[in-house]
Amino acid sequence: MYLSIKRRGTVKDVLRNWPVKDVRFICVTNGGRILGLGDLGANGMGIPIGKLQLYTAAAGVPPEGLLPMYLDAGTNNEQYLNDPLYLGLREARPSTADLYAFVDEFVEAVQEVFPSAAFTLRTGPASMRCICCNATATTTVFTMTMCRVRRASPWPA
Repeated sequence: MYLSIKRRGTVKDVLRNWPVKDVRFICVTNGGRILGLGDLGANGMGIPIGKLQLYTAAAGVPPEGLLPMYLDAGTNNEQYLNDPLYLGLREARPSTADLYAFVDEFVEAVQEVFPSAAFTLRTGPASMRCICCNATATTTVFTMTMCRVRRASPWPA
């Protein structure tokens, strides 16, 4: 599922459009920092798809309970911004505060729409904190692997 920052304020409605109501695992990216490759924007969607495929292949998780997500907040990759075939939002990434607000809305929407879901967030600056254990990420890729979504902001105060 692709979710544009342009849908702020209606994220719950967008998530409710997903045909499977019992989502158990969500892998999310904004394509900003992918495996040392840099800003891939929408072209980074293969990462959450592949990660969730591993859940099925290695752990036997039924694929219908998986939801790969791309939070489209633009890209700073000039090549993609100028590419007429690029599928993502063709504008520069927003300020950190705007991006955090978008992700906060997404996290809150997931809690309501998919209350049984756990998720991995594959994106963001090293200063982010895990929702569940409040651990600070130490790498450029912030990973909340299999953490339960709780009613708390993943962003530092």
